[in-house]
Amino acid sequence: MAEYINIKIMLNSQEIFLINPMINIQKNTGEHTKLKIQGIVRENSYRQLIIADTSTDVQVQLSDQPENIFWGIVTYIDIQVSVSEGKQYQELCLEARSFSSLLDKNKQYHSFQKQTASYKEIIEFILKDYQGANYILNPEVSGKSLNRFAVQYNETDWEFLKRVASFLHVPLVASHNTKGAKFTFGVIWKTKVFEISLEDECQVEIIHSSINKSETAADDYQGEQQYFKWKIDSPEVPVFEVGDCVLYKGIKCYVKKADVVIQNHIISQECYLYGKKGFYVPQERNPYITGLSLPGSVKEVKNNQIKVSLDIDALNENECWFLYSTFYSTFYCMPENGDRVNLYFPDNIENHAFVLNSVRTVPQKAVIDSASQKTDGTSGDTGKQAGTDSVKQMQGTEETEIDISPILEMLANPQNGKLINASVTYKENNDKASSQQQGQAENNGGNAQRGMGGTSGTVAKSAQPNYDFQTLAANENTKVLCTKGGKMVILDDSNGSVSIVCNDGTFIGLAGSNITITSNNKITFYAAEDINLSAGKTLNISAKEKIQINCDQCGLEIVPEKIGIQGTDIKINE
Repeated sequence: MAEYINIKIMLNSQEIFLINPMINIQKNTGEHTKLKIQGIVRENSYRQLIIADTSTDVQVQLSDQPENIFWGIVTYIDIQVSVSEGKQYQELCLEARSFSSLLDKNKQYHSFQKQTASYKEIIEFILKDYQGANYILNPEVSGKSLNRFAVQYNETDWEFLKRVASFLHVPLVASHNTKGAKFTFGVIWKTKVFEISLEDECQVEIIHSSINKSETAADDYQGEQQYFKWKIDSPEVPVFEVGDCVLYKGIKCYVKKADVVIQNHIISQECYLYGKKGFYVPQERNPYITGLSLPGSVKEVKNNQIKVSLDIDALNENECWFLYSTFYSTFYCMPENGDRVNLYFPDNIENHAFVLNSVRTVPQKAVIDSASQKTDGTSGDTGKQAGTDSVKQMQGTEETEIDISPILEMLANPQNGKLINASVTYKENNDKASSQQQGQAENNGGNAQRGMGGTSGTVAKSAQPNYDFQTLAANENTKVLCTKGGKMVILDDSNGSVSIVCNDGTFIGLAGSNITITSNNKITFYAAEDINLSAGKTLNISAKEKIQINCDQCGLEIVPEKIGIQGTDIKINE
């Protein structure tokens, strides 16, 4: 015959009294322990229940045991008032969960790139903001390192820790006997063994259930697993917890799931017993990262891989190398340190992530300055960029000059990305220089090539690029590839030009049928065999100081005062 037990229920450490309460406690791996209490409230406890809310903690004790069989936080409370035989009754329905549910409230966003980080380090980072939180590591996983890239995205801390535990195929087990968010990382196998007696063996049900291969660690996978379901009504049997060891017909089993019911002051339990392999947890994935792009900054570049400091990095250590996706398999153009990039996840596996592109960001100062200049129409000192001494923007009339040095600063800023829109136009030399060239060309009987190398007797200034602000902001036909040091390759479909610019003053431009090569220093052509120079009409060679042509011991030297010819045998045909 079942023995009666006394139950003690407390809300915020103050005992409440119920008439014939019904209590149900559900325990399972990977889940918060759940409590449900139903009963008639005694009058002296009604006021105490009225002021209770979902921040109230609840304890359940058996009178003959010092420890709580449950201690958690209220999640739902309802009091229904009813009248029977002229008397008023208050019926209580209360639900609660273990304090581990505090980890399961808010979605969080973190990334963990420190592959040498231990699981202990990850757990302690997650729990640092929870007062009274604690954990126990299964000795089998203690000391192991993460050895992978992990992202917590749109997951609660409990969901993330469950998934991290699944990397090792172990479950989380919520603690429900003490206050605070506590759990075990992996099952703690109890050494004390409780043997099922012959009298109780009739209450054991043997169950075979079909499973997927991914749900078991068994090498001899056969599509099903065996476990035992044991119903207990004896008060002499302890209240079982997950991980307790039970011996059934010589087979050592462990409690994986337990339901405890107390009704009419009689306790009954239903335990599900598995071997250790039955606690195997398949690896979980986060479905929310599929198609996700996380922003970050480049920390290091090596071959076609980069290290990225993500904005949501948790441990501030960037140990992961990610592949960088270039435009084509034969196109190698890596971002610079400090560039903003996006880390892309093609599926729900973090290790498949790669850097998809580099993102251009405009410096705030450049935006403000350029907007102010556009509004005021004022002029300022022109900036020096890509070998040009001055760059002008023409708006309305040729007399209006706008300083666009902030825009050029935006182009060359090494902390920004690589691909931008721009436009390059090739200007003719100024009117004075052009008219002078034209006059000299007419005097010499030659045809001047305007903007492309000058004419005989005059060193003409080569064409230099002009950056138009409106086109820079709106022209999708122009692309600029810019390095950290300010070198640029400019492809402009709007005027058919291709430009290569070096920040020391070197400039090569291809515009239509014209080619311009400009340098503030010297230009060298070298060939192991032949160099041929030919022109369909006129070949102009001009210099301010000297023109010199050498071949072994012979040579021709032209200076403003004279023409010198040197050779062992000089022949001049008249």
